[in-house]
Order: sequence, then C-alpha cells, then structure tokens
Amino acid sequence: MYLNGKEIRDNNFKTLQELVNSKNLKTENIVILVNDEIVKKEQWQNYKLKDNDNIEIIGFVGGG
Repeated sequence: MYLNGKEIRDNNFKTLQELVNSKNLKTENIVILVNDEIVKKEQWQNYKLKDNDNIEIIGFVGGG
C-alpha cells in the first residue's frame, strides 16, 4: 500500500477511516483518492483497503 507516494509496510488499516483516524487529520479540509478515484467521506467507514492500493490525501488550505 502506498500513501502519498510512500510505501506503508506495516499496514494494519482495514478501512480508509482507520487510516484517516491514525493520521489525526481534519477531515473537513481533505479529499482522498484511492487508485486515482475520489472516495466520498460517507464511504470511508466501509471502504476496505487492499495491499496494492495507492492512496493520496490532499489537504486544502484557505488564504487570502
């Protein structure tokens, strides 16, 4: 499994939500892609991760 281009070797995450929780992310400011497809927040809890998944977490920062 890869997260933002880096391999995760000791992966104990069964769902996308478990991965997000482990990173202590503010979920209102992120978008997650798994294998180049956006996964909606409503799906994170039930989205099963696989060993060969490529996960990208993109955070948005406001400014002005």
